[in-house]
Amino acid sequence: MRAFISINPDESSKNKIYIIQNEIKHLLDYNTINSIKWEEKDKFHLTLFFLGDITDRRAEIIIEALNHINNDKIYKEIIFQSKLINAFPSLKNPRVLFVELENADNQINHLYKDIIGVLAKCGFEPDKKFHAHITLGRVRRDRKVKLNNIEEKIFPDFQFIAKDFYLMESKMDRTGSTYKIIRRFDFD
Repeated sequence: MRAFISINPDESSKNKIYIIQNEIKHLLDYNTINSIKWEEKDKFHLTLFFLGDITDRRAEIIIEALNHINNDKIYKEIIFQSKLINAFPSLKNPRVLFVELENADNQINHLYKDIIGVLAKCGFEPDKKFHAHITLGRVRRDRKVKLNNIEEKIFPDFQFIAKDFYLMESKMDRTGSTYKIIRRFDFD
């Protein structure tokens, strides 16, 4: 299975992110809108760690390791605030358009470090630096767009509270990907 670890916003927050996504679309021309594969509302999430293809046995080992993350009850909730619209590698040459998130008390970075610590024991290493964000869309491989100054026109303003994180499966089919929860890890 193709798997990742994520924080999934509640439905109200997903609705707010969807509104922001549509506000962006209203600023773009037809060709630019169609050059981006827009993320579906029910798939909005914050990726903590992309695992890639793993076996069911490996998933069981990962679940067992992740079960011990909050044994000391360090995490009760993590509060996220939207920051701005941004893109990787940049808005001038975007590949991934996203809402940047911040967590004032830095709990998300502590959780991330705890996750990579237990995953290292399972043979996983991060492939990129962690950056708290929710993807809005990806520019299609054969297209180039410019989204200069979009961050000056759209001001995302929402907050959500995470009280858990998830091991997720991503299944690909001819219409795209669908996500399925494999395991929920509650902070309580």
